[in-house]
Amino acid sequence: MAKTFDATTKDLIESDPRAWLLVLFEQDVRSAAPMNVDLSTVTAEADALLQVPGPPSWIAHIEVQST
Repeated sequence: MAKTFDATTKDLIESDPRAWLLVLFEQDVRSAAPMNVDLSTVTAEADALLQVPGPPSWIAHIEVQST
C-alpha cells in the first residue's frame, strides 16, 4: 500500500532524475527518464525506475525506505 512518503519521494525523483542518479549512484549522466511503474494489478511496485540511454543503456531501480 502506497504511503504519503512514497508519493512525495516519487515526485521528487521524477522532478530531477539526473540529480538523484548523481547522489545515489555517483553517476553523472546526460539524460534520464522516469519509467511507468504503475502496476495496477500488483500490490507491490517500485518507488522509481529511471531509464538511462547508453551506451551502455541501463535502468536504475530506486526503493526509498524510512523508519
